[in-house]
Amino acid sequence: MLVRQKLDQYLADKKVTGAIKIILTKPIKVNGNKIELTINNSVEIAMVENVEVELLGYLRSQLQNTDISFNYKITADTEERKPYTSEEKFKAMAKKNPALLKLAEEFGLDTDH
Repeated sequence: MLVRQKLDQYLADKKVTGAIKIILTKPIKVNGNKIELTINNSVEIAMVENVEVELLGYLRSQLQNTDISFNYKITADTEERKPYTSEEKFKAMAKKNPALLKLAEEFGLDTDH
């Protein structure tokens, strides 16, 4: 709990914005001296590593613990992609309501465009 507060304080004090702020505001797990950050991909790891030295220095001084370090837990992005093209939209609607396929067939509609 204290680690989360200090991390949020760092974000506010340094006026961190953008993707790095989104990454650092995700839920964390603290296991002893290890802070586990949930990361979606290697690009996010690189972004965190760019500020890691400064961030660890800040947390170590604020928490008075020089043994603190980060661990990264990579998780797949499970969010389903939204349909973009008209064909993708039709397929998504037909998946929800198979009767659309029958209607398209009956009326001779071209569903590929």
